[in-house]
Amino acid sequence: MMYDIIYFYNQFVGPLPDTYDEFVTSWYSMFPSVFDTKVCSFTADYFGKTILGKVFEKCQADKRLKDVLSFRFDLKNGFVNYHGAELLSHAHEAAYDAYMTGFAFAKILKYKEIDAVYQANKLQKVAGRKKKGEAQQALPDPNQSKNQPLDFTAPFAAAALNRVMMNQFDNCACFHMNPAKPDKGAQSIADRQKDVVWIKFTPEAGVAEASAETIASLFSAYGDFYVFKDSRHSVILNFYYIDKDAVESKSPEGFVAAM
Repeated sequence: MMYDIIYFYNQFVGPLPDTYDEFVTSWYSMFPSVFDTKVCSFTADYFGKTILGKVFEKCQADKRLKDVLSFRFDLKNGFVNYHGAELLSHAHEAAYDAYMTGFAFAKILKYKEIDAVYQANKLQKVAGRKKKGEAQQALPDPNQSKNQPLDFTAPFAAAALNRVMMNQFDNCACFHMNPAKPDKGAQSIADRQKDVVWIKFTPEAGVAEASAETIASLFSAYGDFYVFKDSRHSVILNFYYIDKDAVESKSPEGFVAAM
């Protein structure tokens, strides 16, 4: 989704700012509420696959999801393309993806809103059993919020707000779209990348056929690192120790300066 946001900005707002911080500050001033269905489906902890088509199908058929929210179509004015039997015949139209996205987004948020009430009731029942002899409070009915407007203040919706998927396999690291609320997963990746250096050699260096081990020997005096050859003429060094005798600051920046 981040590519879509960047493309949208570049086409309809202006040239992309030089830094991400400048970009996200500008974006947030115009669009303070952004949701990514990838983040919603992944953090819902209910979808095995988070590809839009699979999420959409589950939202249609799954017993916990299909009845939480119903959709009305403006049939009076001829907007019938995605209603009932007409739906599949228009499956490859440009607007179909937008329809699936909105459908899945609303279903997931409503499902999690209802599920939060179920979970709270469960905890309340357990707590009530521990207090024998005391009258139990009447518990709220989760079904009361079915087919009601989405509550964007609910915990799940609030947690997903302004998070755009970066890497779902790394603590669900996200791009933060609110400059005041950096994403912890993304920050963790950024912290790890502080020890990473990318080196590009000139063709004359003669490393095109060299192994990663051979290239590593060129820099072994500077410390210990993992080396990854990412092309015929470039490598990535991921330092886990930098020798102070070779680089006084013991930092990747110091290593680059020494080079």
